[in-house]
Amino acid sequence: MLGKRRPKGQVLNCDGGTAFNAMGGKIQRCWVHILRKAVQAQEGWEHPSDAPDWRGLRAAEKLSHRILETARWPQGETKAAEGRRLKAWARRWKQVELGGQEALAHQKFLGKHWNELWWWAEVGVDAHNNVAEQGLRPLIAVKRKLSWGSRINSGADRTPVLANVMQTGKMQGVTLRNLGKRALQGQSNPFQFETGPPNSVRQ
Repeated sequence: MLGKRRPKGQVLNCDGGTAFNAMGGKIQRCWVHILRKAVQAQEGWEHPSDAPDWRGLRAAEKLSHRILETARWPQGETKAAEGRRLKAWARRWKQVELGGQEALAHQKFLGKHWNELWWWAEVGVDAHNNVAEQGLRPLIAVKRKLSWGSRINSGADRTPVLANVMQTGKMQGVTLRNLGKRALQGQSNPFQFETGPPNSVRQ
């Protein structure tokens, strides 16, 4: 679904999980996760006297908020220009000398995934993967709280597969019944990517 079957040119919108590093093609990393890490990294650097970490991390937090706001703008030259400005701001921020372990890890992540941070400005995909996170919540998180999880390994393996199928079908406007019908008819890929969000596959 996310690898060989992903249509060429579509952007995979995902979090910072290392499993996605092996994926080919275009990837957009989630700026909500980046924002959260910037906020968490400020723990222990909470006063102006702790500069440069305190000021640098506050700037990273402000940058992340601005990117998430700009990503909601209509696609066009205004958004593209603001995207270039924010990219230049982020590039300058990467040069700030930081000393805290969490701050350095945050800086390293942005440097390592630099080319996976800006597709929201170029092709208009979301700057976050909240849709996938919210899709998992009722089928995985809530179910785990109500049932205390699966009792056997096969059930634990089966649950995320079914959840993935159900939510992908929901996003593509295909019911579970129709998905099953297409699978029984021998259709290799019962999902209709062409009817989903333009230029993006969310995970």
